[in-house]
Amino acid sequence: MPKLKDWQSVPRPKMQLGAQLVRLQNELADKKHYAAKLELVLRERTERIDELANAVAVLREQNRRLDDEAERYFQMLAAH
Repeated sequence: MPKLKDWQSVPRPKMQLGAQLVRLQNELADKKHYAAKLELVLRERTERIDELANAVAVLREQNRRLDDEAERYFQMLAAH
């Protein structure tokens, strides 16, 4: 491998490949960073969806109990 001061003696195609390699490594690092951000956003979104689904389940159960109670009151009134 040539030393830095001998860069002029490196054949041009090798220099171009080296520059391309550095560029591709930078692109890969950027894409890995972006993928990590997407994974975080996805995880947060999934957690929020789970929270909302649990809240909906609780509200449905409350509605069911209220419907049952209303039905009992209706039956009591209908019996009189």
